[in-house]
Amino acid sequence: MSIVRTKTNTKRFDKRHFDANDQYIGNIVVYGNTEDSKLYVDAEKTTEVSAAQAEDLFVKGLLVISVGTAMFVPVAFTGSAVITISVVESAVTATSWTVE
Repeated sequence: MSIVRTKTNTKRFDKRHFDANDQYIGNIVVYGNTEDSKLYVDAEKTTEVSAAQAEDLFVKGLLVISVGTAMFVPVAFTGSAVITISVVESAVTATSWTVE
């Protein structure tokens, strides 16, 4: 995977900021849909996250995935999927979120 430095248009994303002046983006929240295993820019799940957007945010360490009341930080990006893991009572589950 080659790293291409591009600027992602983050106007539609929910943002978390590092400081009280809202100058620096701490992470960007996208929304996972468990019915179709896709990531969406908005909580209403109307606009899908593209593979280029997901890669850019993942490489920069900004990507956070919201699913219901849970938040996940991805552990891998494959070019067509973002991978998260969860641990419940010693059972580890990997989830693959499709991006196109």
